[in-house]
Amino acid sequence: MISKKDIKHIATLSRIDLNDKDIKVYQKKIKDVLDYVKKIKKADIDGVSSFKSVSNNENVFKSDKPKSINKQESQSLVNSAPDNEDGFIKTKPIFKKEK
Repeated sequence: MISKKDIKHIATLSRIDLNDKDIKVYQKKIKDVLDYVKKIKKADIDGVSSFKSVSNNENVFKSDKPKSINKQESQSLVNSAPDNEDGFIKTKPIFKKEK
């Protein structure tokens, strides 16, 4: 069975709070999932052909080429922003440094 320490670590990574009752529930649920994965790994797949998709759809990718811009329009947009620096729009940081 997966340890309490591992469950707490997974909860921390998932940013969820668990009490002791929740930890026991998740220990069982994760054990059941891992047991099922072991069962699937034992399946005999010799002679079974793989397939790509049940449909004939394919991914379509667009080219990733920069578009030419009018520098005057671009600078006008940057200047109209509430805060800018060195030709770029400044925004509030979205990531916090951990101490």
